[in-house]
Amino acid sequence: NNYKKDKYIAAEQVLDELCKVMGGSNMFNDSVLCFDGFTGFTPLQLKAVEILLKKAEQVIVTLTMDDKAYYDKRTESFGLFNLSNKTLKKLNEVALRAGTGIAEPFITDYKAKAEMLLHLEKNIFRYNYSERKDDTDNTVSIISCKNPKNEVNVVLERILHLVRDEGKRYRDIA
Repeated sequence: NNYKKDKYIAAEQVLDELCKVMGGSNMFNDSVLCFDGFTGFTPLQLKAVEILLKKAEQVIVTLTMDDKAYYDKRTESFGLFNLSNKTLKKLNEVALRAGTGIAEPFITDYKAKAEMLLHLEKNIFRYNYSERKDDTDNTVSIISCKNPKNEVNVVLERILHLVRDEGKRYRDIA
């Protein structure tokens, strides 16, 4: 039916159509855009990012990786931060094509704050893992929930417990 073809688009086509009109739009001019929580971008998403890089004043992307993974470009394909490293490489290529500068990274130093997180990072998904003998450190919790709504409720309850019952401050919780 040609009527549907001319009047409707599939969900997969939305980003492509957006890319076609974004270049001529002033909506993103001088904006600050933040991308958080991505472990990768599809080719079409990278095309959109490239257009946005040319229009925005600043584009901020957060990636989960440690400083060693960032500075050592010889990342292993099975490394913990491999997906983030590949994403970083693709974003750098897109930024070069767009003719935009790349700022120095801001790398958070969490290592001094959470030994348990360091232990988890070094041992997760490893065959030769080491068990942590000190079970008094409960700074990291791993939970499993049926759905995102339950996950949010568990996290909110835990935050409220930490603030109300243990005297923690919101800024101490990540």
